[in-house]
This record gives sequence, C-alpha cells and structure tokens, in this order.
Amino acid sequence: MCQKHRSGFTVVEILIVVTVVSVLATILFSVFARVREKSRQTACQSNLKQIALGIQQYVQDNDSHYPSVRNWAEAVLPYIGNKQVLRCPSELVPVRDDLSSFSFYNFHNRWFNTVTYTEKSVVYSGVNDSVIPDPSTTSLLSDGASGHQQKIVVPKGCTDFEEIISLPEVHFNGRNYLFGDGHAKWLNTDTYVKLECSAS
Repeated sequence: MCQKHRSGFTVVEILIVVTVVSVLATILFSVFARVREKSRQTACQSNLKQIALGIQQYVQDNDSHYPSVRNWAEAVLPYIGNKQVLRCPSELVPVRDDLSSFSFYNFHNRWFNTVTYTEKSVVYSGVNDSVIPDPSTTSLLSDGASGHQQKIVVPKGCTDFEEIISLPEVHFNGRNYLFGDGHAKWLNTDTYVKLECSAS
C-alpha cells in the first residue's frame, strides 16, 4: 500500500498561525506605543528643563522676580528662543502664534503670583524668589493643560483638588512637573497631591 504525503497546511494549522501572529503583533504594537510615549515623556522633561533655565535667567534679570501667570510665556520666550519648547510632544493642541494662549505649562498660582485688585481690573505680578519656602518641592509648571492657559493645576490649600484632577494625565497616568530648583520629574496625581499638601 502506498501512503499519500500531505502537501500544504490544514485549515486548523493556518488558523493557529494567524492567531499566533495576531497576538504577537498586538503585543509588539503595545510595546512600541509605550516606548514612543516614554520618548515623548523624556522630551517633555527636557523642554521643562530648558524652560527652567529661561525662568532662572528671567529672575536674575528682573530683581529676583518671577514672571506673572498671565504672561510668563511671553516673558520667558526671549531666554528660550524656541516656542516649540513650550509644548509637550504628547499634547494634541497645536502651538499657537499668540503666546498668551499657550496651553502647555502653568505657574503654580499659590506661590508665583501676587494679586492686586484695582477698581476695574485684577493685576497679576510675579513674586520675589525669596518668598518660596522650599524650591525643591514647589512646583512651577506642569504639562497637560490642554488649551486652558489660565487653568490652575495645583490644589488650593490642599482641600480642593477638583481642578488638578480634571486635567488630563498626559504621560502614563500622570504629568511632568518642573520644580523651583530647576529639576523636572514625572508624578502621578496622587503623589503630586501628597507632595503639595506636605509642602503647604
């Protein structure tokens, strides 16, 4: 008796191969997406550090005063030289020509503004750097404002976290923050709130 040799694959074998390839592709796409986002997170931190240098130069040139929350981007841009630095690579809102409407970083309103109420307006001015108790734990800027330039991204008196929680967590369930001493790091919202409350 002659035995016939099979040539080709059965339907079951083809389905198994397709399933394995699909699973591997899904895993690889997920890994590549995380690697790409990690790269953006690192670029975002680099942008924050460049902004920190610009802020430090501004403070030195302005009698130790920070720029105000209303015009900090315009004030610091000459020291930075490139408005693309004012944008997180993960931010979907495009950089605008109007510097007052940048959507990326926001000053920590509690420390970095003095507010003067006049009869017809509110005047914000930056504070002297001597009033900041611990620059290493005082946040200056954060990403994730998503088009809301005046959005305050820090808790007020550690009792009202509504605004910080409402902002998107841009990088892996958190955001990058720039601190008063010039270092930048990623923190998740819970860790940031605890840090801010301990610094109050």
